[in-house]
Amino acid sequence: MRQKRVIINVSVEKSQQNSRAWEMTRFEDYVDVKEASQRLNIHHESVRRLIRHGKLPAIKFSNTWLIEKAILEQFAGHYDPRPGNKATLF
Repeated sequence: MRQKRVIINVSVEKSQQNSRAWEMTRFEDYVDVKEASQRLNIHHESVRRLIRHGKLPAIKFSNTWLIEKAILEQFAGHYDPRPGNKATLF
């Protein structure tokens, strides 16, 4: 009976480690405002303005805006940073 408890405890511990690793890898699919500004070749405040106006979808996590890499790449394909041009995702 004692051996089963050890095996169960080890498997629970491994399960917890796997869930922590999975949570960490989810953030690899996102970039912050600084990285997005470098990708779009614009100032980081301009990226924040695009997010505030709803033109660039992002989520706020712990006072940091996170943009999904796939969405940023799609946005960058249609974005023209020259003044007066409208930025749209689609």
